[in-house]
Amino acid sequence: MDSRPRTVEQIQLPILPQDVFQNILSRLPVKSLMRFRCVSKSVDALVHDPQFVKLHFDRTLEDVDQTNRRRIFVGTNPPQCILCENLDEDGGHDAAVPVEYPCAISADDVEIVGSCNGLLCFMVFDSYDADNKEVYKFVLWNPSTRAFRELAKPPGPLLGHFPDKIPIYGFGYDLATDDYKIIRAVSDDDGTTSTYLEIYSLKDNAWRQIQASLPCVLTANYWGRIEHYFPGIKTRGSGVHTNGAVHWLESRNVDTPDESDLILSFNLASEKFEELIPLPDYDKEYSSPGELQFLRGHLSLIVRNWMTSDREIWVMEEYGVKGSWTMILTMPADPGPEFQDSFIGDWFIPFSCCGNGCLLMDMNGCEVLIYDPKRKTFSKIELGENRPLFLVQEFVDTLVSPHLSSECTGC
Repeated sequence: MDSRPRTVEQIQLPILPQDVFQNILSRLPVKSLMRFRCVSKSVDALVHDPQFVKLHFDRTLEDVDQTNRRRIFVGTNPPQCILCENLDEDGGHDAAVPVEYPCAISADDVEIVGSCNGLLCFMVFDSYDADNKEVYKFVLWNPSTRAFRELAKPPGPLLGHFPDKIPIYGFGYDLATDDYKIIRAVSDDDGTTSTYLEIYSLKDNAWRQIQASLPCVLTANYWGRIEHYFPGIKTRGSGVHTNGAVHWLESRNVDTPDESDLILSFNLASEKFEELIPLPDYDKEYSSPGELQFLRGHLSLIVRNWMTSDREIWVMEEYGVKGSWTMILTMPADPGPEFQDSFIGDWFIPFSCCGNGCLLMDMNGCEVLIYDPKRKTFSKIELGENRPLFLVQEFVDTLVSPHLSSECTGC
C-alpha cells in the first residue's frame, strides 16, 4: 500500500449540485467567504454574483438571534477603526480587530451619517472652497468586505442657501428604485419653515436639489447634533433609517395649539417629508423624549425621566401604529461606584441590543458600557488600549457592494 501523503490535486472531493453548494455558503459569515476567495476561484466568482449576494443577504435577514450584527468604533484622535463582533453580558467579545480607514482621514474630520444593509456612510472633510467654507466628501464602505467608494461631491455648501447653517443628514435604501440615497437638509429660521434638500443617488452618482415645506425648522449644532429648541428637531444630526424612510424626532412650535412631539420621516421613494405618528404615552410631566434609535429590529425611542435621570426604552413593534409602542425596559441612571470616573449622566445613549437582550451604551464617545436588564448590572467593554473620542455604529454582515453594480440588485 502506498503510504505517501496525497497532494490536494490527488484528493477527490465530492461534487455537490450548484444550488446545494450555494445554499451552504450563503449561511457562512462574510469573513469566512473572504478567506475562501483566496483559495477558490469559484468562491471568488460567487461572492460577486448578484443572485448569491441577494441569497446571502436574505439569510442575514432571517437571523433572529442577530449573530450577524457588528459594531465598528471609529476613533477620531488619532484616526482608527476597531471592528467588534459578538458581545456578551460581561463585556467580552469574540474579536476586536483594527481595520484601516477606507480613505485618508485626519483627526476630528469624520462623521458617520448612518448604515444600511451592511454599508456605512461617512462624511469626511475634504478641503476649503473659495469662500473658505469647509467642503465635505461622502464615502460608502462595507467594513465586512473592505470595499469602499468615494462619492460625487455635493454641489456646494448647504445648497448655496444659509451657508452658515449645519444641515441634518440621512442615509438609506429605496426599494422602489433599488437605489441607495443620501439626503441633507436645512431650513430657514424666519418662521416660514422653507426647507432645502440635496439628495444623492448612488445609481446616478449625482446630487439633486429640491425644496420642501415642513411644520418645523431643521438645523444642527456644531457637533452635528440637532439643537433642542422650538420649533425644531431634537435628535442627533443623522436620522434613523427603517422601512424605506429616514426618521428624526420633531418638536412643534410651542405657540401652536398642538405642542406634541412627533416623529418626522423622509420617504426615500416619494422623496417627501411626512409626519409619522405621535410618540408613546410616557409620563410627559416628568419625562421627555431624547433619542431615536433602531433597537431589536424596530424604531425605538429613548425617554429620560427628569426626576430620576433613568432612561425608558420604547420600541414601535408595528411600524406606523401608535398603539404598538411598548416599553421594554427602564435603565437606571447610576451604573455604580466603579464607573463614576467615566460616567456622564446626561450623555449616555443606548445604541444597540445584543442577542442575549443586553443593551450597549455610548458614554459620550469615550467608553462603551453594556447593561444586563436581567441582572441589572453594568459592565465595561474593553477594546484593548485606551481609545478616547470615538464614533460608534452598528451594521449587518453582508456582501452588498458600495458600487451598486448588478451584483447588488435586490439587496
